[in-house]
Amino acid sequence: MLPGYGGSDGVSWDGEGGSTAYGSEGSDYSANWFARHGYAVMTMNFRGVGYSCGPPYAGTAQTDIPRVADASACRDVGFYFADQRYDAHDVQWLLGRLVDQGIAKPGALGVSGESLGSLVTLELALLYNRVRLPDGQFAPWKSPDGVPLHISAAYPVWAIGDLMDGIGPNGRFLSFKPRTALEDDHPLGAIKLSVPMSLAAEAPEAVWFNPLAPNAFDLIGDTAFAEAAAPDGPGMAALASQIHDYHQAIGMRLGSGVAPILMEDGWDDELVDGAMQAMRLVDYLKVKAPKADVALQLTNVGHSLAANKPADFNPLDLQGTAFFDHYLKGTPGGPAPGSITAYTATCPASAASGGPYVAQGMAALDPGAVRFSSAAAQTVTGGGDPSISTQLDPIVGTGEQSTQSGADPQCHAFTAKDMPGTAVYTTPVTQTFTMLGLPTMRMHVATLGDDGQIDARLWDVAPDGSETYDTRGTYALTNNQTGTITWQMWGGGYTFPKGDTIRVELLAQDVPLERPAPRPFAVTVSNFTIELPSHDPPDGGEIVKPSLGR
Repeated sequence: MLPGYGGSDGVSWDGEGGSTAYGSEGSDYSANWFARHGYAVMTMNFRGVGYSCGPPYAGTAQTDIPRVADASACRDVGFYFADQRYDAHDVQWLLGRLVDQGIAKPGALGVSGESLGSLVTLELALLYNRVRLPDGQFAPWKSPDGVPLHISAAYPVWAIGDLMDGIGPNGRFLSFKPRTALEDDHPLGAIKLSVPMSLAAEAPEAVWFNPLAPNAFDLIGDTAFAEAAAPDGPGMAALASQIHDYHQAIGMRLGSGVAPILMEDGWDDELVDGAMQAMRLVDYLKVKAPKADVALQLTNVGHSLAANKPADFNPLDLQGTAFFDHYLKGTPGGPAPGSITAYTATCPASAASGGPYVAQGMAALDPGAVRFSSAAAQTVTGGGDPSISTQLDPIVGTGEQSTQSGADPQCHAFTAKDMPGTAVYTTPVTQTFTMLGLPTMRMHVATLGDDGQIDARLWDVAPDGSETYDTRGTYALTNNQTGTITWQMWGGGYTFPKGDTIRVELLAQDVPLERPAPRPFAVTVSNFTIELPSHDPPDGGEIVKPSLGR
């Protein structure tokens, strides 16, 4: 079991509550839980984290390790940020040791990780029976005693399959066009601001920072460079290539197989662009490994802004246990390959989530759509209400939301108002429906200027004029881009009640979540159409058959 960023050592998974990196994942997802169910469980910390540099604090209960005391032991160690050649390889070496000692079975090796650990979990699933060498080449995975090994099941939670998309979304992925899963850095996206800066600020305390170690990830230096550099600069291309080649699963050259995967992502997990991460992995494997077994869990859990309701974790965790039991023990049960188990956000924050909604694939989960359009031209130059942008930020806004609404932004009512320099589109809800998936937009754009972006937000406006947040998305414009574009928001699970109004807001920036464009620009939007995916089937009225991308 692999911890997230800030999970300093194996103790993260030893308690009943699961990982200490971001809070409780649930009492049914911990080292103790799996050990009681007949598994040998290994917990570890990554290179440059916790005790990985040596014994200065070994044998104590301390989990927050002062970095300065480890200086001599860490001289040749760096932090590698889910590098396939080091972090994934370390897990494989340790599993091989357990096999050689007779503790683990070579045909029954499973892996699960949260957040940063999910990056490595998915890398291991796609590496399958191979290791990645320091020179980037692949080799067969064998234990130290020479036993051939492979991963038999992988369960990433709060999952990240595409780090590049998580830190710089460009809006080119379309869930209905599988080949777009690889378009995460062409062009480079709108670089996020608050999340990378927060990770870099925590680095001196959270990891051993040694950029001189071979192939180490310079978290502080690379973050500072990315925030300051021009998107089309040569240094940015090199940094994106490094991330794409070694620090994520999507884009990896595949071998003879892919381990079965159960992937958990949150609709409102805005550190990583929510459910889009899961759908992107599914589409990538549709192209590269169409026989791969992948099932999804989509609900309101994960990094902020997710609500992380305790009651939501139990069914997800039990499904995860059944998944491992099926693939590692050979027992019946677990989610069907290709299935999706989804829940919706609800208010108040203490209310149970809606669902489960279970289907074989997104087309079955969302047979209908709610569509509306506007041909009128609107020019976008502004960022909307800055106070709303701050409260909807997963880093800056977390404390504010915790005070106001139990850490669930969908339970905080804002005042709907149109701001100068934004484009707004609305339609009344004439029939209650449940959205589960990624809203799709098509529009004509005429851009004046370089390095621009369009940021979208989806709102539910009540009859009293208050609005609740549903989802957002970003499209990175090329220089002076003109033409028709199709793109998607990051996804949501939400029920729109009859009598409310759907409101879409287009902005030219979303600060502090993303850095603003480096120079002024304007984009005129016309012939706008949006489709919200509906779990409710076409009814001859407001709910129609999907047409964008189907």
